[in-house]
Amino acid sequence: MPEHYPRLRIFLASPGDVTYERQLAREVIDQLRGERRFRDRIDLQVVAWDQPGAGVAMEAGLTPQEAIARGLPRPSQCDVVAVILWSRIGTPLPAEFRKPDGGPYLSGTEWEYWDGIQGFREQGKPNVWLYRRTEEPVFSPKDPQRQAKLDQWDALEGFLAGLRNPDHSLAGGLNPYATPSEFRRRFEEHLRDRLEREIEKLPRPETVGGPAQPQPSRYQGVPYPGLEVFTPEQAPVFFGRETEVDQLGAMLRDPRVRFLAVVGASGSGKSSLVTAGLIPHLRAGAVGGVPWGDLRFKPAERGDNPFLALAHGLKAALGTTGETEADLAAALRAEPDRFPRALETLLADLPAGAELLLVVDQFEELFTLVADPEPFFAWLCRASRLERLRIVITLRADFYGRAVAGSGSVLAALLRRDRGTFPLDPPGIPALHQMIAGPARAAGLTLEEGLVRRVLEDAGGGPGVLALVAFCMHELYRRAGDTGNLTLADYRAIGGVAGAVRRRAELALQRLDPGADRGLERLFSHLVEVNEQEVATRRRAAKAALGDGALLEELADARLLVTGKGEDDAPTVEVAHEVLLEAWPRLSRWIEEHAEALRARRDLERAAAEWQAAGRPGSALRTGPLLRRYRGAAMPRSQDAEAYLRACRRRVGRRRAAMAFTAMAA
Repeated sequence: MPEHYPRLRIFLASPGDVTYERQLAREVIDQLRGERRFRDRIDLQVVAWDQPGAGVAMEAGLTPQEAIARGLPRPSQCDVVAVILWSRIGTPLPAEFRKPDGGPYLSGTEWEYWDGIQGFREQGKPNVWLYRRTEEPVFSPKDPQRQAKLDQWDALEGFLAGLRNPDHSLAGGLNPYATPSEFRRRFEEHLRDRLEREIEKLPRPETVGGPAQPQPSRYQGVPYPGLEVFTPEQAPVFFGRETEVDQLGAMLRDPRVRFLAVVGASGSGKSSLVTAGLIPHLRAGAVGGVPWGDLRFKPAERGDNPFLALAHGLKAALGTTGETEADLAAALRAEPDRFPRALETLLADLPAGAELLLVVDQFEELFTLVADPEPFFAWLCRASRLERLRIVITLRADFYGRAVAGSGSVLAALLRRDRGTFPLDPPGIPALHQMIAGPARAAGLTLEEGLVRRVLEDAGGGPGVLALVAFCMHELYRRAGDTGNLTLADYRAIGGVAGAVRRRAELALQRLDPGADRGLERLFSHLVEVNEQEVATRRRAAKAALGDGALLEELADARLLVTGKGEDDAPTVEVAHEVLLEAWPRLSRWIEEHAEALRARRDLERAAAEWQAAGRPGSALRTGPLLRRYRGAAMPRSQDAEAYLRACRRRVGRRRAAMAFTAMAA
């Protein structure tokens, strides 16, 4: 930043129960620092003891205030002091720290507040903004720190009472907020207004020392991931679900909530809400003031054994354990104390009071891809009782009925217990607007005037709209290239929201040799399933079974298919998102034409699994019209299904032979 740019120092002051709000404040500062209106004209600097690169060593024997005094400007030497409070006032300072009237400071946060106020009274700066979360904290009767927390609450209430005039009005301004996302909005409004007033004092940019040198924007990755699920690292460009993140965080602050299902339609953004919304929220200490750990997996990501998927995630988190994934999976299933011991090891690396969030993503895979999910349901029920563990699952709404109806009501009990279900609606227009404009702002992109309105008008509403908009914005970002300009002309070129997926898929086929699309039917038959509600769903398949490598790779490069690893690290392939099953006309027509065969395969596979589980009884074999239906089931079919069909045919053969013998005897 050239020397002639004015510097605006922002001091962040707070105790340890609002670490998430501190992070949000830094995100707002980074966002505004990167916006074109401000980034070439004002040098924004954060002053905070926990700011990366602040150069303040929190030495043993020094209070935080002493360390700050040695390494950072005092609040009174800054331009803005943001004091953020909730349930604590903070750690008391040593006796030698005294107010002008000789009384003690309640904490370092109080010292920072009054130092900023004194600076404003003497020199007209800094602006001191006092924020306080209005949500009442939950104090568990079993919490060993309960009395200390209550004492902190009382001290904070006393501090705020001391700010009031005799008529009970506040002597200084207070900005209450109900949730962290509301704090973020209010802090951004206040800081943006402060910056606008600052740049009004400046000369026009072209009159100051030559052309301004642009600064890099805060977010350097891909701001629109398309059909892929957002990752925790993409939290800076995850917008539009702030209210839902706050609500999930509030639910988990209740110690009684041990198991929570995020339930929504396909394409409503369940997985991204948890991975890029809730997990960063917890990692930042939004619940309990300490950062939580997390472990995520999908039930069928390592084949049809959910314990193997869990073991894969555990080994990655624990490091070497001296046992293979298969051995660990078997132990998790058979030994009730195996997971509690692993949990204890994981918790040992976390701060006192922190918990571990176990995320079972795409929970419906237990119904579509796992032959016998009952043992895993029982394991979940046991795990939900463990201390310092919370379980969150994401579940498609069309599988909710099956979840509560089957499994001996094990899942029903979990979903009913202590507000165990969080329904997620598709995003409305305001949320979609944030999902489009927010990432562009964070990455320093330019959206042509009228583009956002056109996308929202074309998108409409209902299930699947979020995925379509996400894919459309990803395509626009790809076309923008290094210019960073997303335009209406490009929007029309890709076919708009509705046509973006279709166009991308057909272009991928056009790049192949003529006739290569003949392999599509075989590919689709491996990757598409039809559920009990007659709705098409994704089906994960082994890559080795899919044949035409060129076709597969082209669709994967187009981000329409995604690859992963299954059991024994064997590569797998699946459709990137269920929205593709309807948005690509070629695929949706194929599903409609083959729906009966796909339904028959589903029923055949289920009958075969039940036959195997029961010990292959003859009474489970079918003949007549039902067998003819099974014979017409779509390929590919499992080995169990083929064995079941052979057994059915043998039974038919034996019955015919018996009837022929009876006829001859007569």
